[in-house]
Amino acid sequence: MGAAYFYHLTRKPLEATLPMLLGKARAAGWRVAVRGTDAARLDWLDEKLWLGSEEGFLPHCREGGPHDA
Repeated sequence: MGAAYFYHLTRKPLEATLPMLLGKARAAGWRVAVRGTDAARLDWLDEKLWLGSEEGFLPHCREGGPHDA
């Protein structure tokens, strides 16, 4: 059975917190889906993740891209 975890942002903004959480999830061997409804915000987040973080490079992709299959 799968599990869902939620994180409430209270001290740091999304662009600082999400890379840290994704890095920890990746280190644990988890698969992660980040979902949203605002295409412009997802574009912004996509760019931030490609730039990397203190934890290093975070490989990812957007749904609907050429490599979905």
